[in-house]
Amino acid sequence: MTVLVDTGPLLSLADRDDPMHAAVREAWERASGPFVTSIAAVPETCYLLTKYLGPRAERRFLEWWDRGEIIVEPVTTRDRESILSVLRKYEDQRFGFTDAALFSLAERLRIPSVLTLDRRHFDVYRPVAFPAWVHLLR
Repeated sequence: MTVLVDTGPLLSLADRDDPMHAAVREAWERASGPFVTSIAAVPETCYLLTKYLGPRAERRFLEWWDRGEIIVEPVTTRDRESILSVLRKYEDQRFGFTDAALFSLAERLRIPSVLTLDRRHFDVYRPVAFPAWVHLLR
């Protein structure tokens, strides 16, 4: 089962002291992948890993990506149009570029399964390509 991965779980997986680490790890192992994220999530993840866990954590994440343990999809022309549409439609929700890019990616690839700690945004956004999100964290 293909799984869309948000930034939060990537940080949680890297930090064994994170309160959500065990739950995210269990959801990750249960799902088995492939795991997909947007290129928009990479700089956000790298910045936060470096800020909170140091440069070694950022490097481990990039090595993990290099080994193919997570697939990083580009933002396409269609995605850019979709991202702008999402940001306009949900302006009151204050979605950021990364959230909107993930929503667009999920729509384009028809990925309803999501690994996120951001239930608030994912519960507000209503996908068109599938009936609802399947949240892997319980």
